Amino acid sequence: MPFKKCITQMFQVLIYAYLYKSYEIQCPHPSQWKLKANTVCNATSQYHCLLDEYSVMYTEFCRQNPDFEIPGYKMVILGGLNGKLCASNRYQPFFFWTNRSSQCTFLKSLCREEGQMISTEKSTSKDATCRCDYTRGYSFVLQPTHITYCVPSEEDCSCYIKPCPAGYILNTGYQCIEGSPSNNECTTSDPSMPSKVLIGNHPTSNKYINCNGGPKCQYRKSKWSHKRKNNNCLNSTNCFR
Repeated sequence: MPFKKCITQMFQVLIYAYLYKSYEIQCPHPSQWKLKANTVCNATSQYHCLLDEYSVMYTEFCRQNPDFEIPGYKMVILGGLNGKLCASNRYQPFFFWTNRSSQCTFLKSLCREEGQMISTEKSTSKDATCRCDYTRGYSFVLQPTHITYCVPSEEDCSCYIKPCPAGYILNTGYQCIEGSPSNNECTTSDPSMPSKVLIGNHPTSNKYINCNGGPKCQYRKSKWSHKRKNNNCLNSTNCFR
C-alpha cells in the first residue's frame, strides 16, 4: 500500500504542475494586443502585460496611465515598473510603451547567409550589422551605405566570392590589393568551411592552401605536399619541393 500511495501522490503532483502551467499567462502577440486589451480592460490604452522579475511570469493588469522607456530598454515589474535592457537577441529603436508590448519589438539579424559574419551586435537600440568575410574572398553583391558593413534590416547584405588576380587578395574594404594572406588570416569564422587562397601565379584548383588545418597551412599538388616552414613561405620558390 505505501508504494501505491507514493505513486498516486506523484501523479497528483504532475497533474497539478500541468494545470498550473496551462493557466500561466502568455502575453498576446502584437497583432492580437487590441483584442486582448478590450477583453481584459475594455480599453486598449489601459491593458498591460509585463514580466514579473520575482515570479519570472508574465502578469496582465489594467492601468489608466501607461509608462514608457527610452530606446534600447523595455519595462518589467520589479516591485514597481522598472526599465531593463532588451534581451541580447532583440532591439528597440524607439520608445517602449507599457500598454503596447511585453518585450522589445524586433529580433536582431543573425548574419548567417553565405559568406556573412557578425560585425556588431551589442546595441539594444539598433539591429546587428553584418560584413562579408573578406579573408575567404567574400564581398558584398551591392555596396552598402557604410562600405565595410551592412544593416540587414535596411539594405541587401548578400555576399559573393569576388575573384582577384593571381597574387592579389581582398582587403577590409573589399578591394583587390597585391599581397598574400598573413598567418592570422588562415583561420575562418566557420571552421566547417574551408578557407582557400591562391598561391602566386597558380590558378588551378589543386594549387591552393587549405587554411583550416591550424597555424601551418598546407600546400597540395596532385600526389605530393609540403608544409611551409615559416610565415613568409607563400611567395618563396623554396617552399614547395
